Amino acid sequence: MADSSKQTVDPWSSELPEDYDKRIKDFGLTRFDKDGKDDDLITKIKDPDYTMRRGIMVAHRDFDTIVDVINKGEPFIMMTGLMPSGKLHLGHKLVVDQIRWYQDHGAKVVIAISDTEAWVARGISTEESRKIATEEYITNYLALGLDPDKVDVYSQWQREDLINLAIAFSGKKTLGEMNSIYGFVKLDEDKDIEQLIRESIVALDKERKENPDAELKDPLSHYNWSVPAGKVFFPFIQVSDILHPQLPQYGGPRPTIVPVGLDQDPHLRLTRAIAEAWRQYKVDFTPEHGEVMIYTKGKGKALKDKLSTIEAELIDLGYEKFDFDSEGNEYEAIRRVPNSGALLVSSAGPYDIVDIQSNLEGVVEDVYVTDNRLGIFVEQNEKSQSLLSKADNIIRNMGYTQVEVLPKYGAIFIYDRENVDERAIDKELLHLEEELGMPVFYKPAATYNQFARGLTGGKMSSSEPNSAIFLTDEPSDVEKKIKGAATGGKQSAEEQKTYGGEPDNCMIFELQKFNHPDDEFVETTYKKCMSGDRLCGECKQLTADYFSSWMKDFQAKRQELIESGAVDKFVKDQKIFRTENILC
Repeated sequence: MADSSKQTVDPWSSELPEDYDKRIKDFGLTRFDKDGKDDDLITKIKDPDYTMRRGIMVAHRDFDTIVDVINKGEPFIMMTGLMPSGKLHLGHKLVVDQIRWYQDHGAKVVIAISDTEAWVARGISTEESRKIATEEYITNYLALGLDPDKVDVYSQWQREDLINLAIAFSGKKTLGEMNSIYGFVKLDEDKDIEQLIRESIVALDKERKENPDAELKDPLSHYNWSVPAGKVFFPFIQVSDILHPQLPQYGGPRPTIVPVGLDQDPHLRLTRAIAEAWRQYKVDFTPEHGEVMIYTKGKGKALKDKLSTIEAELIDLGYEKFDFDSEGNEYEAIRRVPNSGALLVSSAGPYDIVDIQSNLEGVVEDVYVTDNRLGIFVEQNEKSQSLLSKADNIIRNMGYTQVEVLPKYGAIFIYDRENVDERAIDKELLHLEEELGMPVFYKPAATYNQFARGLTGGKMSSSEPNSAIFLTDEPSDVEKKIKGAATGGKQSAEEQKTYGGEPDNCMIFELQKFNHPDDEFVETTYKKCMSGDRLCGECKQLTADYFSSWMKDFQAKRQELIESGAVDKFVKDQKIFRTENILC
């Protein structure tokens, strides 16, 4: 797997990604294909939404955990955010469609109004943010069908718990680590920012001593240091947005799903790393380490005698009872796994299995290499012994028998050969941490959507009116924009009838794919375009007819919400915004 810590993407960039496959591989994501070629997860979802069915959702991190809790009817959180910086267009509708799907499947939906980011990254005042968030986002979200009784909407400025958590989280990362994720300062050497600063100080000091009268030039001066300091801190606000709904006052730890675009993956990687760092227990499979597990059956004294016999036989075969590590420390190379019929032989490897089996035939039940054993690790401190003891009890109560506790290393290893459920063990340990009064968070899962291109083929933007269909456009303007959109048609009607069009490069088809409710309609468009049976003019007219009609109905719902006072009531009931004065 690629080292995702070295891959940087600017979540504030306006560029479209060129190569989804490369991004997915670089970031260590799992493909989510509508035909299940690379991931059969969709077959486990009872009623997948259109983003899943049409291949709009291209990848995920741990989405299988969310599918599992949905199928079991267990509680979970769906977290998303909005940047109050411009007018809503049809590209935003997909987000609301996904929110509604999660609402229908039992999620507690949490929506952050990212007004602190709007101020830090774009200079938008709190007053302007509130106006845009209310008039554009909240109003349109409700008109698009968001259930007001199943959602928690808040302003970042308003939620004190969020800010406190962000400050706490910021102590978990260094400037160098943050720059490696976000690329705030673009480095042209294969070094981190902290290393460059240290080296520049040494270089300046040396130059000063050798040439005391010379005018010194800072070796770091050619880098761009104009990034606002708030932009460096803001990602911790984003992390808190995602994790704070798991605080006790908001319902406690629950699996969380965050649907995003690939450009937002830096925030998800940081969040998952911090959630993991906040845990007392780390559960993970260790790599192959060459030990051989010998397992036999029995009870009480008979089992102990059998294990003693096996130990003696192994020593007679030339396997050392004690050995020395790379630092010269002596350790047990043949040791028993407590409370089980198992022996670990560190001085043996895969090539010894046949030898052991043939010499101990009839005495041992199984001999195998402990590849990828599951380990539970805790930090070495005054709490580690107690934490290991509690974890050991939980693991054994779950039915695991081949368990070894190593207090010296702050570790527990599970050697049961089959049915070791890493996720179930981690869940039980997480609940233990919660019971012990420790702050604890599930690592958020994420799904990644394709970018919806604009009508002109680039990114949708409020500054380019013809690039998108905005939710305040008149139906007549919708028709004009669609008829002027870029298509995948050929130069002439005759050529298109002969060779067919290119729907994958057509903004009309993309508009349908991302917004039309009828799968059959979308599929028919694709097939008729490819075959040349439908020309661009006819396709544009069909699309314009549908979206013009849709816009008329939508705007009627929107106006009704405004006139009835439902929007103002929602904002007041949710206590979304701060009422006191804020400096910015």
